[in-house]
Amino acid sequence: MSDETKSKRKILPTPRIAFGKQLDLLRAYAAASGPDRRPVGLSEAAPYVGLSKSTISLANPFFTDNGFLEKAGSGLLPCQEVLNFAQAYEWDADGASRELSPTMERSWFGEALLPRLGFAALSEKEALRIIDAAAEAGPKYEQQLRIVLDYLEAGGLIERNEGKVRIAPRHGRSEPKTSTDDDAKDVERSPKAAPSISEGSRSLPLLIQGLLQELPRESAWDEQSAARWLNLARMTFELVYDLEDIPTGESQGNGRGSAGSFPKMGDGEEGSAPPRD
Repeated sequence: MSDETKSKRKILPTPRIAFGKQLDLLRAYAAASGPDRRPVGLSEAAPYVGLSKSTISLANPFFTDNGFLEKAGSGLLPCQEVLNFAQAYEWDADGASRELSPTMERSWFGEALLPRLGFAALSEKEALRIIDAAAEAGPKYEQQLRIVLDYLEAGGLIERNEGKVRIAPRHGRSEPKTSTDDDAKDVERSPKAAPSISEGSRSLPLLIQGLLQELPRESAWDEQSAARWLNLARMTFELVYDLEDIPTGESQGNGRGSAGSFPKMGDGEEGSAPPRD
């Protein structure tokens, strides 16, 4: 029995092979097994990953203990999920390992951790403690316990972020949000887009800001209300700005009207706005 498996009830992945290389090794077994799905020996899998037979043998106890590989005579037989993983890898190298999720769900570490995560997210430290309790490993095996989390994450079963571990949506897909009757009612109750004071206009005098707030909330605006707003605008400008020094009587043709006067609605001629009622 190797150092990795000694004194543990459950078998943990070896720390002597990088995690990514362990996934490559599973694909190597699938490739060597071929379409006939025949048992594979160490010497047959070794050339695919460039590892020695003795190094490959370190990974096999974890693979067989958790159903990735099955002993068959003098060789090892990859399970269907491993074959699916190898086939999917040709199309999607990044997401193909999610094909291994059914095997991981049935594994001792999946059965130990996933139900707890289904109830609530956990700190990574607590997740490691749960796996450790199931494996009866101990703190000195923390590196291997973390590799177990790597497997679950690669299988699309968990998500890890900022020291937290949480259950992942099935195969990384979240349920689409569907509209409800309440959503439709909210849309019906919502007013049309209304003019708003931008961040830049907040530096305007308060009277001018208040004037802008009086603009209509909807596109429809009757002539009388518009005339009242123009009259209010004239008086507001006279209060806020010094208009006495601006010459009056210049034609609109040069882009400026008479100070203190606005065009009447509907007649197209220059003149003062109608008085307020």
